[in-house]
Amino acid sequence: MNIEGGCFRHVFLFWGLAVKVPQTYSWRNFLTGLLTNMSERRIWRTWPAEMRKRLCPILFSDPLGFIVVMPRLRLLSSEELGHAFPTRKAFNKAVSSRECTIPVERKADSWGWLNGAVVAIDYHIL
Repeated sequence: MNIEGGCFRHVFLFWGLAVKVPQTYSWRNFLTGLLTNMSERRIWRTWPAEMRKRLCPILFSDPLGFIVVMPRLRLLSSEELGHAFPTRKAFNKAVSSRECTIPVERKADSWGWLNGAVVAIDYHIL
């Protein structure tokens, strides 16, 4: 098992799964981690199918934000990110549609490979 850390969540990587839980370093980080998990859950459940195919699927989540479970994906390397989104315009086109824009950063550890497609693995609105 590996443990990765983001700004507000711990990510436990094991058995082909990525399990995201709020950090407990401080009350503020914990609350922000809950809100981040709740945001990913809401995006996955409510956004149009056209946009969800660009997101890593959520296999399980609770409505209070204590846990989000996704498939464990191989992250893009910096080189692969450059090939996937060679320009800011290409990135904006990949994450936007008429309905919405995926709230994801243009950095390698926010993207992964799912069945040969590049998908966002860290998408949330705070």
